[in-house]
Amino acid sequence: METRELDNYDIKKLVIARLNVMPKEVKISIGDDGEHTVNDLIEHVEKGDEIGEKMARIQMDYLRFLTEGKAYE
Repeated sequence: METRELDNYDIKKLVIARLNVMPKEVKISIGDDGEHTVNDLIEHVEKGDEIGEKMARIQMDYLRFLTEGKAYE
């Protein structure tokens, strides 16, 4: 089976989809950037700014962690 790297558009869609299933009242703290609502994070991901890029990296790292089976060790 052929695999391919996700492009930035695919990653943004995936991260936004994952954020959209979270309760809207949830606030997420991202390091020194403070707390953000789910809607704020979606906007940051859409813009592709520093906070959005951090959120995308966090989500992608988490998905890799799950797919490698490390969550079950």
